[in-house]
Amino acid sequence: MRIYSIEVPSVDKLRELVRIVDQFRCDVNLKNGLGCIDCKSLLGVLKMGCSQDMALEVIGEDADCDALESELAAFFHISLKEVM
Repeated sequence: MRIYSIEVPSVDKLRELVRIVDQFRCDVNLKNGLGCIDCKSLLGVLKMGCSQDMALEVIGEDADCDALESELAAFFHISLKEVM
């Protein structure tokens, strides 16, 4: 499991986030101070909205996680958070 800090500044970027993560087999959750949403659910992600303090939790094989990380880095400001 990997957890990334992510900045999503607009609704259009939220849609792009869902489009990207939907291409990968790993499970991806989007978290903020209010809760946790399946990041492959456009309605759930849009309902959560944009937030400064968001985290992506990626669960899957290392190769899938690496590929997803590369794809996300091209579109978003992400950084790996330390998992406790």
